[in-house]
Amino acid sequence: MMIKDRKIYDKFWSMDYMMVEKIYPNTTSRECTLANYPDCTTLTLMNKSASFGTVSTAYVALCSYDAVEEYEKCELGKIHAAGKGIS
Repeated sequence: MMIKDRKIYDKFWSMDYMMVEKIYPNTTSRECTLANYPDCTTLTLMNKSASFGTVSTAYVALCSYDAVEEYEKCELGKIHAAGKGIS
């Protein structure tokens, strides 16, 4: 969540579109905000254009540390990205 508002990463990735989607466990589909995290499914990190071309997708592990229960929790997700030089 914290990376979403850090503009320094806009130039780091050089992409027009990047979104992370939680696909398992299945929950109600909605964009993540500070108010509803972690009860959400998508986090759009950048969306610079309405016409960004073909999106490439890959499966990823979404892991976080639960300080209350003291364990690392991992869920299944996808990362979607588009930009010049990505195919």
